[in-house]
Order: sequence, then structure tokens, then C-alpha cells
Amino acid sequence: MPNSLYEWVWVFLIYAFAGWCCEVMFVAVNEGHFVNRGFLAGPVCPIYGCGVSLIVLCLSPVQGNLLLLFVGSVLLTSLIEFVTGFVLEKIFHQKWWDYSDLPFQLGGYVCLRFSLLWGVACVAALRLVHPLVMKLIRWVHPLAGHILLAVALAVLAVDMCVTVAALLKIKKQIRLLDEMEARIREVAEGLGKNLAAGATASASAAAKARAYSREELEELKARRAQREQERDKRAARFYRAFPDLQRLKDTDLTRKLRERREARRKSK
Repeated sequence: MPNSLYEWVWVFLIYAFAGWCCEVMFVAVNEGHFVNRGFLAGPVCPIYGCGVSLIVLCLSPVQGNLLLLFVGSVLLTSLIEFVTGFVLEKIFHQKWWDYSDLPFQLGGYVCLRFSLLWGVACVAALRLVHPLVMKLIRWVHPLAGHILLAVALAVLAVDMCVTVAALLKIKKQIRLLDEMEARIREVAEGLGKNLAAGATASASAAAKARAYSREELEELKARRAQREQERDKRAARFYRAFPDLQRLKDTDLTRKLRERREARRKSK
């Protein structure tokens, strides 16, 4: 058990790095290539650092009881994963991972398979790995340890600021794309009305109205395509690390279009 804030911060960073390594190896085995699976650009997964730190804090007193340690690890890691996934979705309006296709899942945020896996991993970490981690932390000279810790925290802070700023820009671009989509639909409907009005209006007036609507529609489509390219370029790393982001985006767009069509049908 860590005895100071200095040791707790090192525990967080070490397990955040170890979690990132595990994620990278897991994806490499399944997909055959490297993918940075971290939320941040650097080699850390903060959710692992928080999760194992909480396990150490809450379950160290019962680590002698294997069953209680396992059940507690399953419950705590599931809670952390659920809360983290829920908060990220509320902030950025997209799920970062989705277990909806797996059995015994809750909201797509947690599922029994991975919860049991986290339980086994935490038991191994607390009983086998953590004693070695504490020896390593205490082996390093305090002065060198504090200097290294200060540098690591500074880099982590910069990484978090840059990542959050990038995500907020992506979120803004998605909102602009939604607005442009609504405008394109409005112009398209106007074009349809102009075509319908051509039957009763003079040929020249109808032709001018159709030409203007087509030009505006093409301009809006071109601007939307440019915005989509900018968004995808910014979000490329996040889509590689969290493939469900792209899939959920497409699913949500389909759902929104279906709801709008149904609303228009009911209003007629």
C-alpha cells in the first residue's frame, strides 16, 4: 500500500502505462498491427491507472481472501468502466466503446466477459505485480523520483489539454455538419417545390429558380464534403483507437434521418 501522495501518483502512472501496453498488445494480436489505443496521444491509459489505484486502495485489506478480492475487483472495475463510458458519451455525444453486441452487457458500457477478465487481471496485479511496483518506486532515489514525476505530470497535462482541445474542435465540426445537413435538406425541398411550381409558373421564371436552387445545393454539398474531410483528418487517431466511434456516428446519423422522415410523414 502506498504511504504518500508521491507513491500514489507513481502507482497511477505506472499502471496507466502498463494498461496502455496491454491494450496495444491485445489489438496487435487480434488485428496484426500497432494501434495507439489510448485516449491520449502519449503511451498511457488513465482509466487503467485510476482503476488499479482504486483496487489497491479499497481491496488491499482483503487481498488474502481470493474470492472477495475477485468479486470486489469485478464490481469496482465495472463501475469505473460504466461511469467513464457514460461521462464520455455525455460530454462528446459519442460512445468510445460499445459492448452492445456482446451477451450480458449493460448499456453497451460494460459486459460480463470483460468484467470477469478485469477481475482476474486485478487479482494478478494486486497479488503478484503490485509488490514489485512498490519495490521499484521505493528503490528510486527520492530526488530523482520527484524530478521524473514532475516531468511525467507536465507531459501528461500538456497531452490532456491538446487532446481535449482537439476533441472539442471535432465536436464543433460535427455540429456544423448537422447544421449544413439541415440547410441542404431545406434547399433540396425548395428545389422540389420549384420544380412542382414549374407546371403553373412561366417557363423562364421556373428555370431561374431551379438553376439558383441547384447552384446553392451543389455549393452546400461541396462545403459539407470539405468539413467532413477536416473532421475525419482531426479524428483519425481517435477512430483508429476506438472503432466504435465511427460506427456509432453512422448509426446515429441513420437514426436521426429516419426520425426526421417519420416526423415529416406524420405532419402531412
